[in-house]
Amino acid sequence: MLPLNAAVKHIKDCVRGAGIDVIALGPGDGLIETQLVEKLAADARNDIRFYLLDISHPLLSMAFRHADDTFAQKRGVFVCAMQGNFFHLSRYPQLHYRPTQAHRRCRDTQKERADSDQRGTR
Repeated sequence: MLPLNAAVKHIKDCVRGAGIDVIALGPGDGLIETQLVEKLAADARNDIRFYLLDISHPLLSMAFRHADDTFAQKRGVFVCAMQGNFFHLSRYPQLHYRPTQAHRRCRDTQKERADSDQRGTR
């Protein structure tokens, strides 16, 4: 059994109510990933974009149907299925898109490196 409750607590502590993008790479039937997102969405404080990316169309369809059925009545969860190869993530710009006014938790490692270089902490 996966420690989903511990993972959810850690994620919620990190994002503090900001929007979350959950990208499931090769989710198969999507049961575990959907459980994770369901637990994240339980308190309805987060805007969640849930991306399912799989190379297998039959598995992706199964995962999407399960996730879509689970969140059909849940506000704040957007489910998107994408058939593709997770070894080529750079080919999927929708996974990297970030509007300038987005209230989402994303780490900008280039900015962090530049800030640490300016402070001399790197």
